Amino acid sequence: MGFCAASAVAALHFRSWCLLYRRIGLFSSLSSPKRDLGDRKLEPPHYPVLSVVSVLLSKSKQWMSLSDALCRVGRASCAAIASRIWALLAGRGTGSAAAEMSYGSSSIASGAKTATRTFDFGRTHVVRPKGRHLATVVWLHGLGDNGASWSQLLETLPLPNIKWICPTAPTRPVAIFGGFPSTSWFDVTDLSEDGPDDVEGLDASAAHVANLLSTEPADIKLGVGGFSMGAATALYSATSCAHGTYGNGKPYPVNLSSVVGLSGWLPCARSLKSKLEGSQDAARRASSLPIFLCHGKDVGIGEIKVRNTVPYRRFDVGSVRSLKSKLEGSQDAARRASSLPIFLCHGKGDEVVLYKHGERSAQVLKSNRFDNVTFKTYNGLGHYTVPGEMDDVCKFLTATLGLDGSHS
Repeated sequence: MGFCAASAVAALHFRSWCLLYRRIGLFSSLSSPKRDLGDRKLEPPHYPVLSVVSVLLSKSKQWMSLSDALCRVGRASCAAIASRIWALLAGRGTGSAAAEMSYGSSSIASGAKTATRTFDFGRTHVVRPKGRHLATVVWLHGLGDNGASWSQLLETLPLPNIKWICPTAPTRPVAIFGGFPSTSWFDVTDLSEDGPDDVEGLDASAAHVANLLSTEPADIKLGVGGFSMGAATALYSATSCAHGTYGNGKPYPVNLSSVVGLSGWLPCARSLKSKLEGSQDAARRASSLPIFLCHGKDVGIGEIKVRNTVPYRRFDVGSVRSLKSKLEGSQDAARRASSLPIFLCHGKGDEVVLYKHGERSAQVLKSNRFDNVTFKTYNGLGHYTVPGEMDDVCKFLTATLGLDGSHS
């Protein structure tokens, strides 16, 4: 089949698909002013037209399953996917605002291969501070979006002392889309805390965030935030920071000073509860256990003579140090959790990530020693953001990142 014929077939496929979804209101969120995030315009990443034509022809049998999946996700996420597909066919790029990032060594670096999967992250977009650099915040986009779109919105915020880093998630098959590839921080089957957890994908994305922040100067305060799935990834980073390790047990390398989540949910809620409860139980048992020790002055260091027995029974001093580090680690985790400021926002009209999931996530965090969680409700707000919500985010970041007395 020649290029012209292939293009024609692809165009017919896309036109039929667009007509179908226009009837069910797929593009309403693109045309509605209240869903337009102010003046922000979505700028999809660049892909060659020939690649898109090839995908459309080879994946034609998957359109019906994709259609069902898109309907389940909701109009807002569908709009992001539709915007990307339209841009793919039009051959649009990301513009000149993108900045290529270099990555230092970390437990899971950009493009690294884990035991079973490889994660290739997209382009990272940076918004430089307009004033004196006091803080750096990594902001994570939602499912099907990219870093460029949010960088344009963040650049307009009245926060001149913050450097914004907006990475793009890997493009991977997503279960909730019936296996259709999309930018996604982790695989997901259900947009709530009740779905199965892709810990490997979450660890890779959280490590990517930490990797971006690890190169910042020591006197710069660090934060992470996001929207929808980006908010879920930000919260996973927050719990990893508090516990001191990723889900795979490797140490989390940076200290976060502020966390923001818009229209998101808490992944790995069940494992978080068991981890923190285990730490609390260990500290509680240690503090309440009565122990009576007797020791003779003539006994050498590191050995205890048990009466009427030969030889000496020795104890390992190293095991004492290990016990101390474990108990101190439990106390440190509880202390980090209780002091980490987290700001969660959710609209009651959200039909993609339901309001009850956002509310439940805040409750789980608070019940697990995250004492500095603020959950704010917005009546009538759907799965998008509005200026009033972003104003609240600005106030929170100003307070938690020490920007109150800053001078531009």
